[in-house]
Amino acid sequence: MAEKVNYYELLGVARNAGADEIRAAIKKQRTIWSNRASRGGTVGAEAQNKVKLIGEAEKTLLDDAARAAYDQSLNDKPEKTWVNDGERDWLQIAQHYIQDGDVKMAEAAIEQAERQQPDNPEVWDTAIMVYESLEEGADWNRVEKAATQAILLDPDNAFGYAARGDVYWKKDDEDKARSQYQKASELGQAQGNQAIVDYVQEILTRMDIFDVLSSRGSQLDKRYQAVLSESGFISYTKENKDELASIQDGYRSLIRTVDSLSAKVKNPTSDFTKDISSEKSEMESEIKRIDDILDKEKDALRKPIILNVVELVVFFFMCVLAGPAGAVLGTIGLVIPLNWLLTGDKIPFNNINDLPEWSLGYIIGKGRTALWILANLVLGLLAIWITSQMGYKGL
Repeated sequence: MAEKVNYYELLGVARNAGADEIRAAIKKQRTIWSNRASRGGTVGAEAQNKVKLIGEAEKTLLDDAARAAYDQSLNDKPEKTWVNDGERDWLQIAQHYIQDGDVKMAEAAIEQAERQQPDNPEVWDTAIMVYESLEEGADWNRVEKAATQAILLDPDNAFGYAARGDVYWKKDDEDKARSQYQKASELGQAQGNQAIVDYVQEILTRMDIFDVLSSRGSQLDKRYQAVLSESGFISYTKENKDELASIQDGYRSLIRTVDSLSAKVKNPTSDFTKDISSEKSEMESEIKRIDDILDKEKDALRKPIILNVVELVVFFFMCVLAGPAGAVLGTIGLVIPLNWLLTGDKIPFNNINDLPEWSLGYIIGKGRTALWILANLVLGLLAIWITSQMGYKGL
């Protein structure tokens, strides 16, 4: 925030505290806020800013000359007192519970602080942190109320604008969310609050990536589904081959776009890196899946062709040995083992649906078994006719 930070209040020590007491307080507060800084969200961003302020407090309060100048600046502008003598300071109590990790008690205390100090911007900043960290999940309605109050009391409150951005994003109002985040980023840059700037950059990048995946990714998926028949079979035509190759190129281009967008985030959190890696992994899996399908389709074409060539040779021998009648019986006999080879272990008439959906037998059974049976019969008749024309009557 734009106002001068009270380092003594930040560390929870009195203004006359000695150097050893200040060092101990710095160590404690740094540990507390460093642990919270890894949580992500506006709470994590605010915690990162606290760590930065603790570092500033360390440089100022542990240097005699710097501390004297700082104390004089506090004397020149006395801070407003929010609590009457003898009253419990519910804000400090809530902050102590936050430091101890007791969110439930912090929630009860901050509710008291809201009634006791409604005009204190720090109360509403703390309320945002509490309501986003509830054990049962963030209460976004109360976060919105706290953020709105914080901004009304301090129009330069970058933390408040970032929190309002979170609220609108959770409500799927992207335009309002972007507006609030951008305002938070501008204020954060002006105030040197790099944690808020980094957080907003990561969130806006997430939104950009989500938009790209929602539009281009869904289009690629629809194109892929359009190539499939109802049975999941892909006809291995030149048009379909070209379309599948184009879809793969589309996924590769999408991966490059995601890489380009994610590179804008200078200090990514581990969650961001993990999520981006997961999205890219899914797209790479789609590319590999298309490769696998094309390989299976090639096998599905190659195998019957080889078998039919073998069968045609057998037909000729059957005609030579047993004449036309033997060739007809041979044809019927060979159709059954041929289809057994194509389907794995079942003849694909009544029980084709028992086969695995992606098995070669299922694909052939649903799409081409009848065609191959017809082709085998035609080949058999052709073999009979050719051998008859050549004068073979059987041995």
